[in-house]
Amino acid sequence: MPSVVRYVGDGAPWPQTRTHDVAAANREHWRRHGFGWRAAYTPIAEQPIGLFALSFAGPGAGVDADEYEIGWWLHPAVWGQGLAREGAMAVRDEAFDRVGAQSIVARIQPINHASLRVAAAIGLTYESETTGRMGEPAAVLRLTAGDWRALTAAPPAGRELRPLTLTIAGRRIDAAQLDGDPGLQPILLLHEGLGSVGLWRELPAALRQATGRRVIAFSRFGHGHSEPSPWPRDVAGFHRREALQLLPELLAQLDVTEPLLVGHSDGASIALIHAGGHPVSGLALLAPHVFVEELTVASIRQTRETYLNGDLRERMARRHDDPDEAFWGWCDMWLDPDFRSWNLEADAAMVTAPALLIQGAEDPYGTLEQIKRLEQRLRGTSERLVVSGGHSPHREAPAAVVQAVARFAASLP
Repeated sequence: MPSVVRYVGDGAPWPQTRTHDVAAANREHWRRHGFGWRAAYTPIAEQPIGLFALSFAGPGAGVDADEYEIGWWLHPAVWGQGLAREGAMAVRDEAFDRVGAQSIVARIQPINHASLRVAAAIGLTYESETTGRMGEPAAVLRLTAGDWRALTAAPPAGRELRPLTLTIAGRRIDAAQLDGDPGLQPILLLHEGLGSVGLWRELPAALRQATGRRVIAFSRFGHGHSEPSPWPRDVAGFHRREALQLLPELLAQLDVTEPLLVGHSDGASIALIHAGGHPVSGLALLAPHVFVEELTVASIRQTRETYLNGDLRERMARRHDDPDEAFWGWCDMWLDPDFRSWNLEADAAMVTAPALLIQGAEDPYGTLEQIKRLEQRLRGTSERLVVSGGHSPHREAPAAVVQAVARFAASLP
């Protein structure tokens, strides 16, 4: 099928003779080594849907012949269902747990963004570029056994988020934390425009394990289980009120003086404004918004259609007491014509704390110009990480993001 093999070798469909030869070679690989390619089937109808591979790379692959390599090919009918990630995770775990590999690689053509996202999601990180057997370019991504053990370690006791009782402006704030080293400044997570405490998913525990720091998450007013906002959500004041009124009060109640702020999207914008006038130990900004791009507006219009005519409202209702307030407060603000002039470059110029800037290369809500302008304006040091994926780097490339934040945090108080 052309759509399945377009990023395999020269992209041409395989003739029957080649299919037979490859199948025979892989049966021999199984006979000699006890692992190899596996067929994937639907669990109920038992229909074949593709292949998942764990095998030695072999000669001519552009990496050492004895590298343990993983790969995946799925029928287009099941694309977008998370099956590639599930199967790739299974052969990854087999390589380390049963076969005893010290590292694994995946060779993926740089334009195959979907497979790059799968590789990043299961912990592989970019290592180098190479050339395949048919002259095709390939990115080499690797995961070591040590990093796999850290990624898949069972959560120790005490890693469950502990609810916190906070009240600001007479309204309840939904918050939770993981305890950490009292000698280190805590990490405070600031969620995206449709986010909440629960939507951080595994990130708080991963950051706690990687850094040893106390990790705090909260839902802004009107999000998660927090009560509605006491303030109007107007174009001019929303981000600034959250940064300059809510955050200082919240940090005072938590007895936190100089947090490491980890903000995503709108949460990154709020973190940036706050850091321009308040002490912070550092900023880790994921997919930050600094100015309004037409790309952002167009994507939000598409998201509005999904909310009105798709299943987004139903999904949001699982995490938000009032999904309509959370969604329309965000959507209406970003689509307001007066919001087009919104810009935080002057705020960035007031920030002296070190910053880690993380962006997905295929982010539909913002281009790399966002972090470029931050790099030009920030007064403190900054470092950049661009990962494969879209607007949620911590979900699409979790290992790379957690490792980057941990390295960044290691130099901070």
